[in-house]
Amino acid sequence: MAEALQSARNYTLGLFDCFAAMGYDSLARVPHIATINPPLWELGHTAWFAEWFILREATSSHPADAARHSLLTRGDDWFDSNTVPHRSRWTLDL
Repeated sequence: MAEALQSARNYTLGLFDCFAAMGYDSLARVPHIATINPPLWELGHTAWFAEWFILREATSSHPADAARHSLLTRGDDWFDSNTVPHRSRWTLDL
């Protein structure tokens, strides 16, 4: 299981590197559309999501259902899609 997760993570980071090489790691280059998240936020959310359910042993997506604290000091403040409104994802201090 851990090998599959690491492989998926490496693939995701490789995709992000491709987007970054084309300049899409800059918010100014990404279309601000209501259904699109900033690439860096999406990358962080993907990692946070795995941390939430695997490392923190959350039983649901409810903010109080994780057994442990995030590895990042502000991880929940930045990447919990239940509590971070879409429009504010573009202005977070990542």
